Amino acid sequence: MLWAVVALTWMQIEGKSSVVKLTDETFPDAAEKGHIFVKFFSPSCHHCVKLAPVYEELGVFFEKYKDNMTIAEVDCSRQGKTCDFQSIEGYPTLRYYPGGGAEWEEFQGERSVEGLKDFLLPKIGIVRRPKFSFVKTLTPGNFEAVVMNRTENVLVAFTAPWCAHCKKLKPQLEIVGLSFKPGDNVTIASIDASAYRDFVEPYGIPGFPTIKFFPAVREHAVGTPTAEKAKKEADASASTTTTTNTSEGEKKEKEEKQEEEEEEEDDDDYYTAITKEGMRIITYRGEKEAVPLLQFVNEQSGTWRAVGGGVGSSAGVVSEMAEPLVVLSHALTKTPLPMTEEEIEKMEEEEEEKEKELEREKEREKEREREMEKEKEEMEEASKGEEKKDPIVPRKKNLKKKYGEEEREEKGGKRKGKKLGMKKAPPSVGEAVRQAEAAVDAHVKSRYVAGQYKRYIERAAKEGLGYVEAEKARLETMLTSGSFSDRQKGELVVRRNILALFLVMPLSSDS
Repeated sequence: MLWAVVALTWMQIEGKSSVVKLTDETFPDAAEKGHIFVKFFSPSCHHCVKLAPVYEELGVFFEKYKDNMTIAEVDCSRQGKTCDFQSIEGYPTLRYYPGGGAEWEEFQGERSVEGLKDFLLPKIGIVRRPKFSFVKTLTPGNFEAVVMNRTENVLVAFTAPWCAHCKKLKPQLEIVGLSFKPGDNVTIASIDASAYRDFVEPYGIPGFPTIKFFPAVREHAVGTPTAEKAKKEADASASTTTTTNTSEGEKKEKEEKQEEEEEEEDDDDYYTAITKEGMRIITYRGEKEAVPLLQFVNEQSGTWRAVGGGVGSSAGVVSEMAEPLVVLSHALTKTPLPMTEEEIEKMEEEEEEKEKELEREKEREKEREREMEKEKEEMEEASKGEEKKDPIVPRKKNLKKKYGEEEREEKGGKRKGKKLGMKKAPPSVGEAVRQAEAAVDAHVKSRYVAGQYKRYIERAAKEGLGYVEAEKARLETMLTSGSFSDRQKGELVVRRNILALFLVMPLSSDS
C-alpha cells in the first residue's frame, strides 16, 4: 500500500499517470481490442473528483498486469462524441469492455480500490481468496432462513453500496460480529437494500443505513407484543364506544390524546408491521459505532459480550433473577424471609382493618346489651303482681337466643394476635424451585445462560447451598489460576456470577 501511495505521489509530481486517457479517435480501437476498464467522467463532477485518487491507485496496481488489463478514462467534457455514442447518462460511469465486439459490463459495486480489484481480477483469470467476514451477507434467497430462524437473534443492516455512511458502518459491524460466539445465538448480517427494494419494503426502510433487530422467539415470555397490541386496540375501541353520549368536545379531546400517545409510542419504539412469530422487530436508533451497537445487541439478546469476544464482569447477572434465587436459598436453609415494603404495608392495612372491625364488634355488643336491658326492664314491669316462679329467666334465655348470645364468650379487651414482624416463613423447596424456573423462562433471554440458571437451581435443590458455595469457590480458583480461552473464561464468569446470586443471604439458621 505504501509503495502505491509513493508511486502515485511521484507520478502526480512528474505529471505522469498509470491511467490511459482515451479520445474520440482512440476509444473505438481500444474498446475493440478489449480487456479495458474505462471511467467516463467530467472534471466538474464532485463524485468524479472524489473517485480520482482511488482510480489512480487502481491504475498503479494494474501496472504489473498491463499486458492483460488496461485502466483508462474518457473526459466527457472534451470527448462528447464518444460519451454520446456510449449513452453515458451520469458521472462517473465505470465499464469493462471485454473486446471482440462483446457486450460491455457496467461496474455497480463499491467504488473502493478493493471493490474494483475484486471486480477486475477475475476478468484476467486471477481469483482472490475471499476475505473472511463476521457479517452474514443476505439476499432474498437466504433471508428467511437466516433472519427468521426462531432460535437466533439477528441484527440486520439494510445498506446501499453507494452510501457513504454504509461504508463507514461496514467495519463497525465486523467488530460486532467478531465479538459474538456461536453459542450466543447471535448473527450480524447485512443486505444490499438498494438492489432488493421491493423485497425489503415491508420492513420499513426509510433510508440507508437502517439497522433492525430480529429477536429469537421466546416461548415463555410474559405476554406477547401482538397480544398487548390487540388489548390496546380493544381498549381503544371500548373507550370510543363509551364516549357516544359525551359531548363533542370531550370526544375530540380524548381522540387527540389517543393520537398523541400513539405517535409517542411510534417515535420511541418504531416497530415494523411485520413480526417474528409475535416478537417485535426493533429499529436501532443509536450511534452507528461498534460499542453502542454491541451494547444494544447485548441488551436485546441477553448476552454480555465485550468488544473482541470477551465478557463483562457482570456476565450472567439478570436482575429479575435475584429475588427468586434468594427465596430458594431461604427455602433450602429454612430461614425466615425478609418482608418487602409492599408486604409490610399490606400487613399494616390488614392489621388496621382488624382493629376497626374489633371496635365495630364492641359497639354492636354494647348495643345488644342495651336492648337486652331495656327488654328485661319491660318484662319485670309487666310481671309485677303475677304469681309465677321466676318468670324472667326463660324469657331472658329466649332473648339471648334471639340475639345469638347463648353460651357466648366475652370478647372485650385487647385483640390477641402476633406482633407485626419483619420476616415471613419461606415457601417449600418445590414451590421455590417452580418460581425460580418460571422466572428463568420469563426473563433470561440467552439460551445458554438460561440453561445454566436451571442447572444450578436443580443442583441446589438436591444438594443444598453447600454445593453452591463449593462450586463457586472452585470456579473462582479456576479463573485466577487456570489458563483458558476467551470463550471458556466467559462461560466460567457467567457460571460464577449465577452461583453468587444464591449466596446473598446469611446461611446461618439463626438469621
